[in-house]
Amino acid sequence: MPHQKNSLYQKNIERLFALCNKDERWLILIMADPDAIASALALRRLLSHRVGEVAFAHINEIKRPDNLSMLAYLRVKMPLLSPAMLGKYDRFAVVDSQPSHHAEFEGISFSVVIDHHPPAEISGQQDNAMIDIRPKYGACSTILMEYLRTAGIRPGKMLATAMLYGIRVDTRNFTYKTIAADARAFRSLSKLADHEKLNRISRNEFFLPWVKPFSKALNSIQSIGSGKFIYFQNVPNSDLLVLTVDFLMRIHEVRWAAVAGLENGCLVVTLRSDGIRNVGKLAQRAFSDFGTAGGHHTMARAEIPLGKVPTEGPEKFVISRLRQALGRKKADDKPKKQDD
Repeated sequence: MPHQKNSLYQKNIERLFALCNKDERWLILIMADPDAIASALALRRLLSHRVGEVAFAHINEIKRPDNLSMLAYLRVKMPLLSPAMLGKYDRFAVVDSQPSHHAEFEGISFSVVIDHHPPAEISGQQDNAMIDIRPKYGACSTILMEYLRTAGIRPGKMLATAMLYGIRVDTRNFTYKTIAADARAFRSLSKLADHEKLNRISRNEFFLPWVKPFSKALNSIQSIGSGKFIYFQNVPNSDLLVLTVDFLMRIHEVRWAAVAGLENGCLVVTLRSDGIRNVGKLAQRAFSDFGTAGGHHTMARAEIPLGKVPTEGPEKFVISRLRQALGRKKADDKPKKQDD
């Protein structure tokens, strides 16, 4: 892989390598998902042989089947962060997230922050910290691929497989907004990845105990305006809601959908759209008075503490709030009368 001098990344690579010291130990922290895992592996490759040790830790419990299979098939060991771990390392990095995104990052002085989400306030980092936030990129793995390319490093098969999957997941197979760098990274990694392993990882979406509630839910589809709705009384994991709403969007007649359920004393609502309706705004109108709600034009989520759900019950509450929000949307769209 040729070294690209004068690249936009050259200065950051030099800054990153200037931070490296053979006597220091690094810990890379992530909010674990495929793109974050792949980005952490790529940063480790950049730091290897330049520092004393590079380790990983995640701050969230890893429960999604594809995440678990990714770690298993790629033979990645990544422990849950504990307070005791922090004292064992000299420098800290975070990828695919930012220090202000999660309470678990508070008080940690980061030497490196690399992310593709919209920039947030970053405080408390080291004076010479290398911060690279590029919100136009579809995946953090793309940014790390540009780093590897600039450093003249060819990703090995396992790393290429992880990064390729990270890009696929975060861009939804390029159905989300991306830039040319995402496509360039995807093409390069496709030539290096283990596609057999990639297919095994991507096929792992369900746990066997999820099949029965999923099947039962599909027999209880309701209509809300032009959309479809499913309610789960209780779900073992809110990822089942995501899988169900994504499945609904594969049905030819469905243009937008919502799936809700109870998880650990919280009402979770996931929404999807093919673009005909802005479900991010719909979620805000319907649920922001009761909990957290928002998202993008085609994908949104709301989480409401069960104590804030009226006595009518969660299912009726979600249906009534969505119908009210849809009615308010229609009212807002009507032309206003002009004064005489």
